[in-house]
Amino acid sequence: MQKIPVTKQISDLIKVAGVPAGLIALVGDFFSAQGGWLVVALIGLVALLVALFFYFTLTGEPDCVQKKKWYSLVSDDPEFLRYFVGGHSLTIPAVNMPAAFGAACLFMANMSFADAKDGGFVAKNVDMVKAAQLQVGLMEQQLDVSRGIQSAVLDVKRNTEGLKKETSADPRKEVANFGFSWSQSDFYKSLRQDDPNLVGLYLSGGMPIDRHALDEVVTHGSDSLQALVASQGKVKNQAVCDDGLDSVNFEWESKANALLGVLGALCKNDQTRDYARRRLKEAEDAYSTEVAALRAEFPSEEKCFQAEWRGDGRQLREEALDANGAAALKGRVSARTILLLEVKSLLIAQQPAGAMMSEVKKYCQRQVARAASVDDREAKKWARIAKAFS
Repeated sequence: MQKIPVTKQISDLIKVAGVPAGLIALVGDFFSAQGGWLVVALIGLVALLVALFFYFTLTGEPDCVQKKKWYSLVSDDPEFLRYFVGGHSLTIPAVNMPAAFGAACLFMANMSFADAKDGGFVAKNVDMVKAAQLQVGLMEQQLDVSRGIQSAVLDVKRNTEGLKKETSADPRKEVANFGFSWSQSDFYKSLRQDDPNLVGLYLSGGMPIDRHALDEVVTHGSDSLQALVASQGKVKNQAVCDDGLDSVNFEWESKANALLGVLGALCKNDQTRDYARRRLKEAEDAYSTEVAALRAEFPSEEKCFQAEWRGDGRQLREEALDANGAAALKGRVSARTILLLEVKSLLIAQQPAGAMMSEVKKYCQRQVARAASVDDREAKKWARIAKAFS
C-alpha cells in the first residue's frame, strides 16, 4: 500500500490538527474567566491519549490494522487505511495528528490559564474582545473576585502598615508593596485600573508620561485621575506633546476635551504654543491652496460647461462609453467619473442631447460650489488648539 506523502501529511496536520486546535483554543480563551481553558486542556489530553493508544497498538502492517475490532467500526474504506500505516509509529498520521492537536491545545490552554484573570490571552491583548466579555457578563464574576481580593489586600496593608519593614518614603518601594514593578508596562496597568494612590506613587517617583500613557489616561482614567496626572505628571519629551495634539479629534468631543485638558497642564510651554501656531498656519495654507486650485479649475459654470460640452459633446460621449462602472466602485469615485457614468446611462437609454447637457450643467454647478465648501476641519481643529494654548 502506498503511504501518504510527507507533503500531504504536513498539509493534513495543519488542516486536521492546527486549524481545529486554534478554533477550539480561541473559544476556550474567550471563556477562560469561567474555566474555558480547562475544557481546551481536557480536549488536548484526550487527543494525546488517542495518540498514545495508536502508538502502542499499531504495527504498521495493513493486514494487522484491518483485523483490529475498532477499525471495522470506523471505516471499511481502503483509502482510510493509509492513515494507520507507516514505516515508524511516529510517522503514522493516526499517531502524529492527534499528538499535534493535543500538544497545540495544551499549549494554548496554558496561555489562556496564565491570563485568565484578565479574561484570557486574547482579551488581555485585544481591548475589543475584553469589551465583548464584559458586555455579555463573562467577566462580571471575575471582576467581583478581583475587587474582593483588592479589598482584602488593602485591609491587610492597613492592618500591617506599622509592622512593615519596607515602609519608606521611596515611591519605588511603595509601588512594590502594591505588587507592581517599577516599569512602564505596570505603570500603564495602574492607569487602566484608575488607581489614584498607585498612579500617584509612580508620578512622585518620576515615572514620565509617554504617548501610550497619555492614551491610557484619557481612555480609561476618571476625571480625578486625569486631574492627578495633569497636576503631578511630567511628559517624557516634547514629542509627547506634539503627537498628543496631532491625535486630537473633535469628532469625539468629550475625549478631545479631556486630552486637551491634560495636555494643557503638561505641555503649556513656548514649544507647544509654537507647534500649535505652526500647524494652524500649515492647515490654513493647505485650505487656501485647495480653494484656489478649485477656483482656477472651475472659474465659472459657463466656462466649465464649455470645456465639458465642446464639439457638441462628442468627446464627452466617447469618454462616457469607455467609462467602467465596476472598476469605479473599487476605489474612490471622482465627481467626473460619476458624470461619465450618468451620461453613459443616458446614451444606453437613447435619451436626447438635452438630457446630457442638463447633467453637465448640474455637474458644473456642483464643481463651482465646491470651492466654497472645501473641508476646513483641520484648520478649525488647530485654531481651537492654538486658542487653548495662547
